[in-house]
Amino acid sequence: MMTGPLDIIEDTDISGMVIGKVRVGLNCRLRVSGMVTGKICLAKGAEVDIPGMFNGKIIRR
Repeated sequence: MMTGPLDIIEDTDISGMVIGKVRVGLNCRLRVSGMVTGKICLAKGAEVDIPGMFNGKIIRR
């Protein structure tokens, strides 16, 4: 389990639960194979893959 705020600056795989604000940097990829609760802020070219459950908001910058 990870609790935000988190700044992702390289390609990252997380297995488990993420709670809070997550900022995904320029041209980075985030993959969470669990549950995400909170906000995800995406920079240009950023990708997010959540095959599990998502409860929150996605914001593009």
